[in-house]
Amino acid sequence: MNIRKTIGKLFPSKAYKYLFNSFGYHFYKIDKRPIHLKESKACSPELERCGMMLVTIAYNDENLIAKQIEMVRKHVKDPNYQLIIIDNSPNKTKRKKIQTICKECQIEYIPIPYSFRQKFCKFFRWGGMSHGLALNWAFYHVLCQKNPKRIALLDHDIFPIKDCNLTERLGGLDFFGVPRKRDKYWYLWPGWSLFNFDAIVDRYPNFQPYSTKTTYLDSGGGNYFKIYHNYAINTIPFPSVKTHRLKKTKGLSTWNDVYHSDCIQFIDECWLHVINGSNYCHLAGKDNTIRKIVDNINLFEE
Repeated sequence: MNIRKTIGKLFPSKAYKYLFNSFGYHFYKIDKRPIHLKESKACSPELERCGMMLVTIAYNDENLIAKQIEMVRKHVKDPNYQLIIIDNSPNKTKRKKIQTICKECQIEYIPIPYSFRQKFCKFFRWGGMSHGLALNWAFYHVLCQKNPKRIALLDHDIFPIKDCNLTERLGGLDFFGVPRKRDKYWYLWPGWSLFNFDAIVDRYPNFQPYSTKTTYLDSGGGNYFKIYHNYAINTIPFPSVKTHRLKKTKGLSTWNDVYHSDCIQFIDECWLHVINGSNYCHLAGKDNTIRKIVDNINLFEE
C-alpha cells in the first residue's frame, strides 16, 4: 500500500498541511514548557558551562556514530567541548548498539523516549518531522538543562576531515551554518549549524519543519519564524558548501533523488556530509555507498 497516495485521497492538500503543522506544533508546545528554561539557569552556574556542546541526533546506524566519535576526537580542537548523542532511533536493537558504543567511548548517551510521536512520523513517513521533533526534544529537555555557552547541531552522517575549531568559527555571531532558502523564507539546516545559546534560548527555537501555502520548509524551517526573520539573509556570512555527485545511478528523475542517492558534500572545507546516511527511503545501492565512504574516510583527509 502506498501510504502517501492513500492519505492524499483521504485528505485534501490544505487539510494535510494542517494535520502536519498541528502535529508538530502540539509537541513543540509540550517540549518548550517554561519550567525547563527556569531550571536550566539554576543547575549550570557560569563557571561550569560547556564552551561548545556538539549534539548529534542518532538514527538507526551505530557505524556512523562510531565513526563520527572517532573523527570528532581526532579533528575538533575546541579547548572546552563535549559531544553528546541524542538517540532518535525507532529500532530497539540499534539503540542498544549505539548505547554500547557511547559507553565504550565514554560519550554521553541520551535516548529520546520512543512514543506516539515517533510511531506517527514513521507511519506517515515524515522523516523531516521526526528529525525536527527530536531536535526540539533535545533542546528543551537536555540543552536547556545543561545550559552550554554554544551548541553545534550535527547529523549522524557528517564527519570532520580536517582540524577545526567550532568556537572560533562561530566567533561573536548569533549563529552560523548551512542555509536553506525556500521562496521568501530561509533557515539553517540543523545537520551542521552553530549557535550562541544565550542568543537563541529566549526566542524559544522550533526546529520542526513547516508547510506554508506555497512551499515546504524542512527540519529547522520553523526557526524562520522564531529566529531568522529578524535577519536579512544577504547580511549573514555562511560557510562554503561544495556538492559532488559520485556516480550516475539510472532511474533518478529529480534533483532531490540525485542529491539523496549519489551526492556527498564538503562543508566549510573541513566537514564531509555523506547525505542521507540513514537511507530512510531505502534507495538501491545507497547502503553500500555509505559503507565504502565511512570505511575509507581517511582518503578524504588527504
